[in-house]
Amino acid sequence: MPSADDAFASLTQLGLLHDLSGFVPKVLDLLPIGLQIDNLDHQTLYVNRSFTALFGYGLKDIEYNDLWFDLVYPDPVYRAFVKARWLENVQAATEQDTSIDGYERLVRCKSGVDKVVEFYIRRVGDFFVYLYIDVSPRHAMAAELRRLAHTDELTGLPNRRFFFEMGAELFAARRRPLSLLTFDIDHFKSVNDGRGHAAGDQVLVEVAARCRAVLEDGQTLARLGGEEFGVLLPGCGAGQAQAVAERIRLAVAEQPIALPPEPVQVTVSVGGACDATEAGDLGSLLLRADHALYAAKRGGRNKTRFTTR
Repeated sequence: MPSADDAFASLTQLGLLHDLSGFVPKVLDLLPIGLQIDNLDHQTLYVNRSFTALFGYGLKDIEYNDLWFDLVYPDPVYRAFVKARWLENVQAATEQDTSIDGYERLVRCKSGVDKVVEFYIRRVGDFFVYLYIDVSPRHAMAAELRRLAHTDELTGLPNRRFFFEMGAELFAARRRPLSLLTFDIDHFKSVNDGRGHAAGDQVLVEVAARCRAVLEDGQTLARLGGEEFGVLLPGCGAGQAQAVAERIRLAVAEQPIALPPEPVQVTVSVGGACDATEAGDLGSLLLRADHALYAAKRGGRNKTRFTTR
């Protein structure tokens, strides 16, 4: 794909300013970049085929800028922001007689789909030339890479990396209590050894689903590794966190997990800790929760234990 600078240079070489009705528009329709040409009153004179393919709008749909802004920026607050920045960029392009480097905006297309579009502006004589590049695929790929980096492939839960990053952020920004739970599946090795690793994977998936179902928005369940899980409970004091721990325990133990040739009864042991101060850190809170987890196991498993400060 040609760069914006290449496209601007090509437009000048083609004698754009002298021909908006004949040969040149046919050539401009071949560009893989969306192109729009306005006069100095910001009335749109021309859009190429790539523009229409990108946004779904033709020349008659967006002849005047106010109509364009209303169509592609339906949120009035965002529209006001975008329009103010656009006016600044148009003025800068005029005063500096140069192109404005690409900047991105979220645009609502005629189909109702939102796309991230990179904009370039250049004043050429008595015209404003706009170039548009759809960078939505790039953003989607980056988002997917972030998701994969933070997601446990088997259970679909956040992974250990995400858990620690989120925990650090919560500690850095918090002004309220933060509780943390850790739990693991009791005698999980016997499931793997007796039923096979595929069955063990099914148990992990089902336990994850049951525990996630009893949590509220803002409460983060993650798989920390193997059969160990963690839960971040921002805003939860000790009493609330203990109640969550018990809900998790009951959700797993209340009924066997269906596995061939027969169901298997699974339980978890849960440990938790609360930090109601603003001076703690994630590592010490996790260590206290782990100590509580070991106490739950020593107490006979299928138990919850909690430490307070």
